Formats: sequence, structure tokens, C-alpha cells
Amino acid sequence: GIEAQRHKFTFYLLPFTFYLLLFLLPLFLWLYLPIAASGNPPLNWNNPQDFFGFKNHITGFGYKALFSLPSISRLISQNLPRLLNEQLSFLLIFSLPGIAFLFRKNLFFLIFLLFTVCINIYLALGYNIPNIQDYYIPLFLYLSILIGCGLFFILKIQRLSFLFLLLPLIPLIFHYPFCNRSRHYFVYDHTVSLLNTLSENSVSFYTMDYNIFPLWYLLYVENRDEKIMPILYPYFHQDWVLKEMNTIIPEAKIDPALSRGKPYDELPEILRRRFDSLVVNNPKISVYLDFKGAIPPSHILLPKGFVYYVAKADIDLGKFLDENPPDFRFRFLGDESIKKNWRIEGIIKEYSKGWKERGSFYNMLGRLQDGLDSYRKALGLCENDPEIYKEMARSYVLLEDYENALISYNKALKLNPAYADCFADLGVLYFKMGKLDMAISSLKEALSINPEHPEAKRNLSLLSRNNLSVIN
Repeated sequence: GIEAQRHKFTFYLLPFTFYLLLFLLPLFLWLYLPIAASGNPPLNWNNPQDFFGFKNHITGFGYKALFSLPSISRLISQNLPRLLNEQLSFLLIFSLPGIAFLFRKNLFFLIFLLFTVCINIYLALGYNIPNIQDYYIPLFLYLSILIGCGLFFILKIQRLSFLFLLLPLIPLIFHYPFCNRSRHYFVYDHTVSLLNTLSENSVSFYTMDYNIFPLWYLLYVENRDEKIMPILYPYFHQDWVLKEMNTIIPEAKIDPALSRGKPYDELPEILRRRFDSLVVNNPKISVYLDFKGAIPPSHILLPKGFVYYVAKADIDLGKFLDENPPDFRFRFLGDESIKKNWRIEGIIKEYSKGWKERGSFYNMLGRLQDGLDSYRKALGLCENDPEIYKEMARSYVLLEDYENALISYNKALKLNPAYADCFADLGVLYFKMGKLDMAISSLKEALSINPEHPEAKRNLSLLSRNNLSVIN
């Protein structure tokens, strides 16, 4: 009996040990990190030359803010069933006989596979990023193994093994239009447009991967000779970034305090001091952002292309806008199959935002026709943006073109029926047109959507008191 138990133990232990070693073996690839970092590459993430940097890199220290415990809301927002359907479609049902097949033939491998699948789903559900589908690739691969086992099991029973060779044609036919990238110049054109926007001797900050990663490619792979420094803003506190900046733009005067070894909650303050010192102490270095972030009080953000230029507050706004018109490069924009890609949608919205921001500044300067021209160009790129129609309507109101203002407000509300700002503005427009009942109705509608809407509350109060001369 003892010998039988020992034999049984060995029978189960050896396969488990073998699979564990296979699982751990790829982790040794991490040993390449300190070797590569020792060469001081331009992108030396966390600088993993020593144990401190190595540990921070492999544990995702800089990404703590993006991780949280998985939740039902995250599961809904990521829409895992849709992702599975996009990748595997109806073939997913064959994973069930695949589980049955492996249960009989190789239980240890099945347990390992399902355990890895569960860990992958758990970690992905806790990661709050827009391109989360990329982190489900291990799940798709393991499910493909199960599908293959299931198909093998079924086709072997039915003696239809030759059909197995035809099955890859099904996903090929269904997914080829999406996978065909022969006309996808958008990312390259988008990055060239960005590169043409940035001036030499500049530092630019990004929060969007689709802006900075292709830009890094052009600079460090295609060896573009521009003297610019692109930085992922949330990680500006990392010391390797400061070192690289001092190499590319050695004249930059930046707060020299280092972040190495500092607690995680102190890093945002280090980042803020570095950024403010860069802007204030280096007037000859141009600074750009791809987001509306906090800047020193002495400066303002101005649209340049689809990014923002950090300018001194006393700059001549009109001259700057006139001298820096957007120069966007894109091909095959009218191809609807291309525009359905969510990354391409994001790029087109970036272009549209560039024109929309210019329109707002022209309006602020009282150059209403220039503002309307900018809004029209924004709509030419993104015709389903209700905010653009609302801003156009405000321009028409200032021009006393009430008919076109009403048309624009109605288009905005058609796209967003719960647009409280639009109803509040409509109340003012109807008042100017002498339609008091409709003005009151629109203001009440705005308050039904947002009971704390300040303009709607104020103007409805004025109308209720019959103080009709001061509503605006």
C-alpha cells in the first residue's frame, strides 16, 4: 500500500513540477532588463540597473494609481463578452468539449490553464486603462487552446479531421476587413502632424499613449533629428526622465530634487515642482501639453494644432492664433470602415478639438466670424459633437442671427437630449426673440436635468420676478 501511495504521489507531483518550471522559466527574461538599462537607452523606464529600479519596474510601481480591486462596474465597462465575441465569435462554444477532453487526458494542464485564465481576468479587471483588450491576450490564447482541443475531440469522433484544416478560414473571412491595415496611415500621419506642430528646443507632455508612443518611434527608431523631448506626464517624477532631459536639453533649469526612494504619495509634489520650474525658469524652451492641466498662474494654455502651448499670460492672442493655424495630415478619411476603429475615432476627435479650441479663443477676442469658421472646420471632422453646435449657436446669438442660433441649438439637443447647458442657453435665446413662455420652459427643462445649474436658476428667477431687462 505504501509503495502504491508513493507511486501515486510521484505520478501527480512530477507533472506538476514540470509545468511549474515551464511557468517560471520565462520569468528569467526579466534578467535582460538590467543589461539593457546599463546602456542608458533614451527610454529607460524606471532605470532597472539595480535591485531598487528592477523591483519597481517588474511590480508596476509607477502604475499604482491605475490599479484597484475588480468590481462589477469594471466588468460592465470592459464588456468582456463583447471582446470574446470579437476575437473568437461562435468558435468559443468548442472550448466546452475542450475542457472535457483535457479533463480526461491531462487534468494538470487543464487546472494550470484555468487557473491562469482566472488570474488574467482578475488582474485585467483591476486595471483602469482604455486599451484593456490588449491585456486579455493571454485569455484569448488559452481559450484558443481549449477550442483546438474541443475541435480535435469532436472531429476525431466524427472522423471529419480534414474539416479541421478549413476552420481557420472562418475567422479569416470574418476578421480580414478589420485586420487589413493597408490603408491605415492615420497613426503615422497623426504623429507627423504632431511633430510639425512642436517647435525645436521644446518639451511636450502627454497623457495619451497614442500621442507619445508613435512620437517616440519617429524620434528614436527613425532617428528624426528634432531637438524635442516628449514626456509621459504622469511619470515626470521618475529620475531617468530628468536625466534624459538634461542630455537632450542641457540648458534646461529644473528643480533638481530626485524621487528615488521617496514614498509614493510624495511623487505628485515632486512632479509639480519639476513642471513649474521648467515653465517658469526656461522662457526659451517651448512647453506643450496634450491635456488641459494645471500650469503656473503666470501662464495660459493656447491651442496649437491638437495640443496646447504653454504661453505667458501677456501674449498677443490674436497674433498667436493667426500665425499658428492647424496643419493636420490625414489620408482616406472618408473610408467608413477605417473610421470605425476606436483609435482612429480618437485621432479624428483630436483634430476636431484643435479647431474647436481655436473657435473659443476667437470668440473670446470678439472675432466671431473667425470663430464660426473654426467651428465649421471642427464639424467637418466630427459632425456628431453637440458641444460644437452649442458654441456655434452662442456665436450666432452674439451676431444677433437668432435663426441660425436656434438651428444650431436644436442640432445639439438632437445629439444630446439631456444637454442642460443647451436648454439654459435656449432660454436666453427665446427671451431675446420675445418668446417668454418658451424661454421659461427651456430654463425649467435645464433645471430638471441639472437642478443646480447656476445660469438657469438665475435667469428663471429673473423671469419669475418679471425683471426682464437683465437676463443674459
